[in-house]
Amino acid sequence: MHEGMAVPPLPNGGNGGGSNDAKPKRMICAIPRRELHPAAKGVLITCITVLKQKKGKFFALAQSELGDVYKITLTMPKDDKTTVTGMTVCLLDTLPVGNGMNISKLALLFIPAEFGDHGLYQFDAIDIEENAVKCTSDQTIGALLRSGEM
Repeated sequence: MHEGMAVPPLPNGGNGGGSNDAKPKRMICAIPRRELHPAAKGVLITCITVLKQKKGKFFALAQSELGDVYKITLTMPKDDKTTVTGMTVCLLDTLPVGNGMNISKLALLFIPAEFGDHGLYQFDAIDIEENAVKCTSDQTIGALLRSGEM
C-alpha cells in the first residue's frame, strides 16, 4: 500500500511568498510508522504547516491522526529552487491531535486541540535528521524497485 499527500504551497526561493513553484516529479517517500500500527492501515496526515527560514530554506511539519508529528525536508539543487530532487520524512514527536499547526519565528509550535487544551511547544532543536527515525525518497524508491512494485 502506498501512502501520499498533496504538496502544500511551498516557498519558491528568493521571490517571497508561498506558491507551488517547487515541483516534485512523482516524489514517493514512506512515512515512519509505529511498530504496532497495522500494516494494512495507512497513515492519515491530518494537518501540515510550512515554515520559511532564512536564505530560502524551509521545512514542513505534518501531524498524523495518531498525533505523530513529522518533519518534512525537501532537497533542491542550490542553483534551481524550483526542482525537488529528494524528500526526507523524520519522526519528530508525538503530541495531542490538533485541528491545525502554526510555527512562529520564535521557535514555538501552536497546536489547537481537537479535544482538550490547546498546546504551545518550544523547539529545543529542529535539525534532527542525523538521529531521528526517518525515511527518504531514495530509500523508498529503491525498496519499490527491488520488490518490483513500480
